[in-house]
Amino acid sequence: MSDNHFIIRPEEASRMTGYSIYMIREFARRGEFSACMPRGKRGGWEIVKPSFEAWWQSKRASSANRK
Repeated sequence: MSDNHFIIRPEEASRMTGYSIYMIREFARRGEFSACMPRGKRGGWEIVKPSFEAWWQSKRASSANRK
């Protein structure tokens, strides 16, 4: 069984959140969720889906409390 269902690409993360692909990559570079570039820059980012979903949920929760 493959672990691919635990990995998403920045394009999918962008669609899920509304952030641009550039910002998703920037968040990944900052280490805001687990992500890596296993094949170097040419292969692009692979984001660990459970880590990303937890980050996104906390981000949405913190913005929901603003007035």
